[in-house]
Formats: sequence, C-alpha cells, structure tokens
Amino acid sequence: MNWLKYKFNEAWYKCVNFYHVDPVIFIVLYVIKSVIFWWLMAVILKRAMRRQWEGLALLVTLNAAVDVVPWVYVWIWGDNQPWWYQYMVYFIGGWGFVGIYLDIRRKTKNRAAAQNGASGQDNATGQDDARQNNSLSVPASDVSEPSEDMAAQKPV
Repeated sequence: MNWLKYKFNEAWYKCVNFYHVDPVIFIVLYVIKSVIFWWLMAVILKRAMRRQWEGLALLVTLNAAVDVVPWVYVWIWGDNQPWWYQYMVYFIGGWGFVGIYLDIRRKTKNRAAAQNGASGQDNATGQDDARQNNSLSVPASDVSEPSEDMAAQKPV
C-alpha cells in the first residue's frame, strides 16, 4: 500500500511542480483512461481468442489513442516535456491515422471486389468470369456441327 501512496504522491508532485498542470484533471483523465484502456484490452483479447480479426486494427489504434490522453493534456497545457516527447506524440498520432486509413482502404477494396464478383465481372478487365475459369468446358460458340465425313464413319 505504501508503494501506491508513493506513486500517487510522485504523480501529484510532477503534475504540480514539474509539468505545471492541474493534478486533479490529470488524475481524473488517467483514471478514465485506465478503465477504457483495460476494457478495450479485454475486448481485443476476447476477439483474438475467438479469431475474429475484423476491426481488430481499429480497436488497437483506439486503445493506443486512449492510452495517451492524459499525456496529451500535459503536452498541450504543461511545461518541461522531454525532447523526445513531441516526436512520440506525432508518431503515435501518425500511426493511428495510417492504421485507420489502411483499414478504410482495405474495406473499400473488399466492398468493390464483392460488388464486381456479384455482377460476374473481373476487377481489372470487366470480362465474364467464365473466361477466367480454368475448366475444361468449351463455350457453345466454339462447337461446330459434325461434318458429313464424320457422320459416315462408324464407331470402332
């Protein structure tokens, strides 16, 4: 219990004397962040255990964004951040935007492929699926009528 009290006092001291932000706001943001963070971790693990990968990248990105909320408060209204702090915020924010962009791009490609597949057209050429199929069937237009010579021959 002394360890928890020490950590709380340390966070309070840093908020007031080092970062110059309101410690009550920081601690409230941190508690709310922690609840959301661990709830999202449970959802992510539950989906991973069930092998439901759909939307998992978005949940991981959201979890990373929620995890830095108190520190964004310190970044915007505080002082005395380390030199690498801005780069970390930019990296995590950029990672989030790239993840969301790639997820939306993948979903639109899958939707376009599903719509083209339902209409019977190939994505690139727009040709019928039968031409792309490697079956042994011959199209009806390529079958010719038997000639008289073939009809006159007796089967062996």
